[in-house]
Amino acid sequence: MVVNLQSESTATKLGDVLKYGDIIYLQHMNGDYLTQFSKGKTSRYHWPKLGKNKKLGKNKKLVESNNIQLQILGDSTGELTDGAVIRLKSTESLPNQQNVLGCWVDSHDCYYWIDNFHNKKQSWQINKRDRSGDNKIRQGDDVYLTNLHYKNQRLARCTRYDGYISKAPYANEWWQLKSEVEQEDTKITSEGAFLESVFEPNTRTFSKGNLAYLAYFAEAAYSTPEESKAKLEKLGFQINGHEHYLEFPDTDTEGLMVGDDEKIIIAFRGTENLTDWMTNIKLLKAAWKVGMVHAGFYQSLGSLWPEAIGRLNSLRNNNQPIWITGHSLGGALATLAGATLDQEMPEYEIAGIYTFGQPRVGDQIFAQSLDKGMKERFFRAVNNNDIVPRIPSMKFSHVGKLLYFDSDGNLRENILLSWLNWTAWCDRLKGYYKSTVNLEFESDSVGDHRMGDYRRLAMRQLDKV
Repeated sequence: MVVNLQSESTATKLGDVLKYGDIIYLQHMNGDYLTQFSKGKTSRYHWPKLGKNKKLGKNKKLVESNNIQLQILGDSTGELTDGAVIRLKSTESLPNQQNVLGCWVDSHDCYYWIDNFHNKKQSWQINKRDRSGDNKIRQGDDVYLTNLHYKNQRLARCTRYDGYISKAPYANEWWQLKSEVEQEDTKITSEGAFLESVFEPNTRTFSKGNLAYLAYFAEAAYSTPEESKAKLEKLGFQINGHEHYLEFPDTDTEGLMVGDDEKIIIAFRGTENLTDWMTNIKLLKAAWKVGMVHAGFYQSLGSLWPEAIGRLNSLRNNNQPIWITGHSLGGALATLAGATLDQEMPEYEIAGIYTFGQPRVGDQIFAQSLDKGMKERFFRAVNNNDIVPRIPSMKFSHVGKLLYFDSDGNLRENILLSWLNWTAWCDRLKGYYKSTVNLEFESDSVGDHRMGDYRRLAMRQLDKV
């Protein structure tokens, strides 16, 4: 029997121990809170979203907000401890009393439904991310929320529908339960501070921390100038206006570039419409210093290059190492940018390149030439059945070291990705099967290309729980 306590929160400040019956706000590690959903819509009318904070008043507290309050319910009373099972019930007045957060087999999303509809699917095990202290759950602690029915499935951002929440296996995404919505003195979020702590700007070998850090940038490159500025400020970068944003509208080429005393990061945006891009891709080649490269990729980088070099020169005042990343088409541009700097402008130190779901860029001569000087610093991530790394196929070759995420989300280095390789073939077939069983109506080869999934898989490699 679930105890439904209608009491005011006893935990009123950060550090207070939380109890069953407390009313809290749920904050994601990226700083966003769970917010109200739009009423009266026939679609997604009971899906909560992660929203942005609104105007700030005195004492840095929100004057206006649509963040929702949730009550912590359970089959017990007293203080919350590590491993406790809870239910989260919205205090909003919702249609048909559909206000208990759960997750369901027919969707990646988590959404509200009527109380006691399915106890396990609407129950969450709460675990502390840092277990070095006692086992009590306090306000402001970083915690994981794992669904009781779907084993190992944690509450996380949705990678398919922007702004919504979902479940994901072993997602390394944490939350904070707070009695008040406040704006911290710094813009750096819990997620940002963590990523900065694991990034190794001076390493030249593979680093899981660098993989996750640069995946954040590759995803941020898809954002608008204002949105990307906010995301990069959450990592601690100081940005004036839109100086970080690189854009050449004629070729629809965009990217980001920021730096501090220790490093410079360049991230290229991929294509917004994968289907159109795959349909219209042209296989023309252009001459490179050594070998041949894809003419379209070459043109796209060339259109943005003068602006990029100008920005790079303004940032590089301390001989900082340069890191380059990108997803999809952005990965191809990252490859050519790295090749240009390494082979034609050696005064710029390329510390490393990490790409996600990138297509092939050049012929075998180009690939061998780039690998000769860059292979130990170039890492190319591929997610299971992602189709983009398999194109263009005719006389194009990949570069760098392969990082393969298998169908279970595990990272495997330097596996041979070929249908002639029995292990890889079986794993890709397993991925197709999972997408069918889980009622994923999006093609597995297209779904595996989402940058949000790459970011989540990269973060998962750093999960110590």
